[in-house]
Amino acid sequence: MTRILQLAPATCDGKAPNVDFIAEEKLDGHRALLHFGRDLKRAYLTSRRVSKKTGQFAENGLCVPHITEPAHSHSSLSLLGYTVLDGEILVPNATFEDVQSVLGSLPEKAIVWQDKNTRAIYVAYDCLFFNGSDIRDRVLIDRKYIMDDVVKRLHSYMYERSYIRIIESNRAHSMDEVKPFFDRVVDRGGEGLVIKNPYARYGRGWSKMKYETTYDVVITGYESGQGKFEKLIGALRFGAYDDDGHLVPLGKCSGMLDGNVRWEGGSPNRVGSYLVSEGDEQPIGTRAWFASRKYELRGMVIEVKCNGLTKHGKLRHPQFVRLRSDKNGEQCQLPMNQKKREL
Repeated sequence: MTRILQLAPATCDGKAPNVDFIAEEKLDGHRALLHFGRDLKRAYLTSRRVSKKTGQFAENGLCVPHITEPAHSHSSLSLLGYTVLDGEILVPNATFEDVQSVLGSLPEKAIVWQDKNTRAIYVAYDCLFFNGSDIRDRVLIDRKYIMDDVVKRLHSYMYERSYIRIIESNRAHSMDEVKPFFDRVVDRGGEGLVIKNPYARYGRGWSKMKYETTYDVVITGYESGQGKFEKLIGALRFGAYDDDGHLVPLGKCSGMLDGNVRWEGGSPNRVGSYLVSEGDEQPIGTRAWFASRKYELRGMVIEVKCNGLTKHGKLRHPQFVRLRSDKNGEQCQLPMNQKKREL
């Protein structure tokens, strides 16, 4: 074999069992498959994003050579046939945007940034191929046993400056058993857990267990829509007030309904844009409604839902819920990251 296979990472299908499962933290990084083996020129890291230039899954291995080179050259792995691990690329003590910036840069810039700040790590949690054999039809507990052996051969997980690690997995038989792990993850700013069926093949039996809450926030601005949303609002920027009365940015959200708009240019998946008819009254809180009032938005209050807070105090994956015309912006106070959050 001289080239990597075009493999898509598994997604959560919502079919994990209610009893006897494996619980793992839902990592907020860059999903990637690590390909290596004696027949490849080097190790590769492919994402689930398809490159418009090549039509294949984007590859970022050259941006993190401290991860890919050990997997390719380590003496205990160099004789293995084609092997593929599933995992996540993280940058410790950095934001998700930092991870995307590293992997979206040219390799030279990505390496310089990591040398100045901190190097990315790869956290493995599954195995698709081992020594040239497709093992995706084997049960998860078997695949994890193989994955553990592969990573332990690198000895990387034993050292302080390890860049390939194994995710923490917890075997449980009820949600009550897993709740302390869930609370620990959420309290330190994590998103939640992934619950997995230990006896399922790859790509089956995964579901998310996430913390979700809502906040009232004040609009601080907007971002214009692009592509098919060119004539509409793309996203709303928002924040909340601290105890000193300062308006602190918390993020941006979309998720508004489009409103009474007409599509021009064929299928919404093709080149074109939405058109808003002059004088056409728009439903309150829709994307078109906000677009018609884009110069009056600052200070309006909206309700957003999110998956808790990041360790930096931002709202995680916020989505628009509704307009709160019954509240004033000054009533929107910063969420307290240190407060105990309940499931």
